[in-house]
This record gives sequence, C-alpha cells and structure tokens, in this order.
Amino acid sequence: MKGFSKKGKKNEFELLTPIQIDLDKFKIGPKTNKVLIEVFPEDVRKTVGGIITHGLESYNWAGFATRRGVVIQACSNITIAEDDRSSQIWECDVEIKEGDTVYVNHFDAWNSYIFTDDNKRIMKLVPYNAIQLAIRGNEVIMCNGYVLYEQIEENDTFIIAGKEVKRVGKKYIENEGVVKYVGSLNRKYRIPGDKKDLKRTDYGTEELKTGDRFLIEDPRKTWDLESYAFAIFDNRKMYKIVQRWNISAIYPS
Repeated sequence: MKGFSKKGKKNEFELLTPIQIDLDKFKIGPKTNKVLIEVFPEDVRKTVGGIITHGLESYNWAGFATRRGVVIQACSNITIAEDDRSSQIWECDVEIKEGDTVYVNHFDAWNSYIFTDDNKRIMKLVPYNAIQLAIRGNEVIMCNGYVLYEQIEENDTFIIAGKEVKRVGKKYIENEGVVKYVGSLNRKYRIPGDKKDLKRTDYGTEELKTGDRFLIEDPRKTWDLESYAFAIFDNRKMYKIVQRWNISAIYPS
C-alpha cells in the first residue's frame, strides 16, 4: 500500500494489521492497568480540529497515530509494584468510564495493539497512564495527575534607545502557566521518593484551582497538547500539558 506522503511515510493503519477479537469474550484482567478504546482511523488524515494531515511532508504525529478514542472497557483500579518496572508508574483513581472520549499521549498511542471485531470497529488497548484527559458531555476530566494550562504571554513591548518598541509575534514565559483544567493528585509513585505531587497546603487542600498561576520545575517536560485533536472541545484554544510532579510552586488565584 502506498504511503500517504510524498516521502512514502505510512500511518499506523497502513503499517499494521488489526487483530481480530470477539468483543463479547474480551475481558480486561485484574492488575493489567489497561483500557480498551475504539479509535477513528480517519483522524490521521483529517483531525477533529479540522487540520488536514494527509500528505504532510514533515514528520508529525497527527498524521501517524490516532490519539482520540471512546472507552469500551477500563480497568477497575490501578496496581503498582515497586519491584516491577512494567507496572504503572503511579497510583491514582480510575476516573474514566465506558462511553467517555479520551485522548492518549502519542508514544503509547503508537505502541499499542490494534484490534478489530466483526462490526469492523478499530480498537486499541492502551495503558491507563497514557490517558491525559477524558470528555464526558461538557465535563473535562484530567487523568493521571495531568494539568492543562494556558501559557503566559511576555510583555509585548520593550525599550530600545529610549523608545518603546512592540514585539513582532508572540513569546511566552517557559516556566510558568495558568491552570485551565486540573484533576486529582497521583497518590503514590512506584519508586519511593522519585516524584511527588505538590500539595496546596496554604489552603488546606491538595487541589490546584482553575486560574492559579504556577511555576514549572522543568519546562522541557511539558508538551503542547497537539491542539489539532483537542481544540474542538474548547473553542480551538491552544493549551500545554504538564504533570503535577513537575509543578514546584503555586501562586493562588
């Protein structure tokens, strides 16, 4: 099959043959930390945000692996084991349920098994820790300690030779953000002392709040939310994503 770009790049559905399963007999086992989602192969050609990825020259995840899905089955709880590096990295609540639309990080989206059934639905089995957020009606549910945030624009004017000059183009502060959506803390990490989610002790609560400004410990470990997929649910706004353990200070709103 011919790839969809001029360089011969193929998307995951052109490279892999789905495994046939009987969904009535497919059960997610205990201690697997897995989620079965139905995915949409057309997302690698035209995204829900409206961007056409078919034929793009540059290497892009949007045109390579679909990251949007609807939950069919989910594990009932999360299991971690300090002596098993294949287990989930952190302990948290399972906050998704059947019918939720979920978005998965691109690495696990690509490295997941692809299945199909007699109804020709296309499905993926992904680890729970790959799920960044879920949408249930008008509700946005952040999973796995992820925070969705807006970047803070730097002052767009500066002084040169005593004159005020307006910046051309936008520039953002790399190590700060403002909370838009936030979920629960991750309670425990697999390696003790490895990471810790910052607690909101000044308000007597562990929760970040929408509108809080915060300081990021390592800006290299934040990601664009690949808004081609997410923009559709919030008027196409551009966000970034960070996990709670990478937030080092909070400025309450």
